[in-house]
Amino acid sequence: MDLDAPMQGAPDAPPPPGPCTGATSCPIGQVCNPANHMCTGSLGCTTHSDCGAQAYCQPNGMCAVNVPHGLCDNDQNCVGQEHCDNGRCGCGGQLLGAVTIAPNVLIAIDRSASMNEVIGPGQPTKWNIAKTAIKNLTNMYNDRIRFGLELWPGKNLECTTGGTCVAGAVFVDVGPGTATMIASKLDDPNTMTCHFMTPIAATLNDLVAYPGLGDATRSNYVLLVTDGEENCKGDPGAAATALRGRTPEVKTFVIGFGGQVNAAQLNDIATKGGTDRTGTTKYYQADDAAGLESAFNTIVGSVVSCSYTLSQPPASPDRLYIYFGTTLIPRDTSHAMGWDYDPVSMSLTFYGSTCNQIKAGTAGNLVVSYGCPVIP
Repeated sequence: MDLDAPMQGAPDAPPPPGPCTGATSCPIGQVCNPANHMCTGSLGCTTHSDCGAQAYCQPNGMCAVNVPHGLCDNDQNCVGQEHCDNGRCGCGGQLLGAVTIAPNVLIAIDRSASMNEVIGPGQPTKWNIAKTAIKNLTNMYNDRIRFGLELWPGKNLECTTGGTCVAGAVFVDVGPGTATMIASKLDDPNTMTCHFMTPIAATLNDLVAYPGLGDATRSNYVLLVTDGEENCKGDPGAAATALRGRTPEVKTFVIGFGGQVNAAQLNDIATKGGTDRTGTTKYYQADDAAGLESAFNTIVGSVVSCSYTLSQPPASPDRLYIYFGTTLIPRDTSHAMGWDYDPVSMSLTFYGSTCNQIKAGTAGNLVVSYGCPVIP
């Protein structure tokens, strides 16, 4: 019998264990040797780093699988979502507050005499339709937009039989939570329509120096509503250009209300104001109450901010966990999707479809957790 020949029918020897990435990928009781990435049940150590991922160094000098809140030298020693802080694993879970960086939107509404005309038989006046639409708009977005109210022409001018080309004036300054003040001002008898002219250019030029639109930390807009055209010998397009040229820039949205507007002039304002739409009509045309409500919501919905200021800056953005409702939103430093954090501006910003959901109001409640996830 040839003793050197292999025995027939003998079982094959078990294959050597494959490479491991950490103790949790090894059989129970074994750790992953960081030197060769092989599982072992006996690994000596002097520091926790000697033991590799998900493991720590016991007082007897042998490595063991780590446990939640175990000892550590660095994050790799920890299990789950924990991190190493001062030699102990933990997640440091903490909920952070987040406040939206709301844009400034100054609504500049035409109150010339023609706004007291009806848009059609049996309909309210254009002025009353506009008042209702503005109240609805500011109530809906009161917590996401910093609104102000500009009425033009004039401020506290008495109704006269003659016309005036006095530039408009700010009746409610741009700021947070202004819906109630704007509604009250619109219902004030002193803000009724009168025999005034339509000084669009003078009104926009007057806003170039308005400090309420000078906040460089947020976007700034004028939302101009008119049922007519410039008739005070000004150049509205040039005025819109001047607004865009200030620092920070101020863009001008334009809504033409009714069939008596000068389309070419409003196109020029929208184009030079930086809000021109695709197609022939660059501004927003509204021919009835529903059209005005729709134009308002489309414009304001498009400028709702996707950026937030956190209650305190995170030490490491990599340890932020961001949810809308119960959905975890991934970080995306390419800014195509998800979120990213800018330590310079200390702002959290969402991109892609997530931003679109915020603008549409369908994203759900924002939850910001630092250190570890708060929702399984």
